[in-house]
Amino acid sequence: MSEAFEEKTNSLALAGMITGIVGMVGLILCCCSPIITPLVSIGWFGLFGLAAAIMGYMAKQQLAASGGEEKGQQMALAAMVLGGVEITIAVLGVSFFILMLTGLIALPALDSIYSSFN
Repeated sequence: MSEAFEEKTNSLALAGMITGIVGMVGLILCCCSPIITPLVSIGWFGLFGLAAAIMGYMAKQQLAASGGEEKGQQMALAAMVLGGVEITIAVLGVSFFILMLTGLIALPALDSIYSSFN
């Protein structure tokens, strides 16, 4: 008699997908909340994206090495995609924050230059 072959789910793929979902929900909640400082929290939740992308990549490698004994290809891919999106949002958010601070610092100097021409 043949035993039923039961595929095991890769735990790293599952953890990466959960981390990616938590990071994305955190980004959405923090950006929509006036209580939590959105630009600062974007950088922190970008770390969730980095962790999700790394876990998804490592899970892909483990799944390839398992030779089909484990499942979780879609979860690993979801972790990598969510992680990439979160990293992109975090980089854009932090860049916008830096440009905003640079503009606020340069504004008085530009105002004095402009007023000297009048």
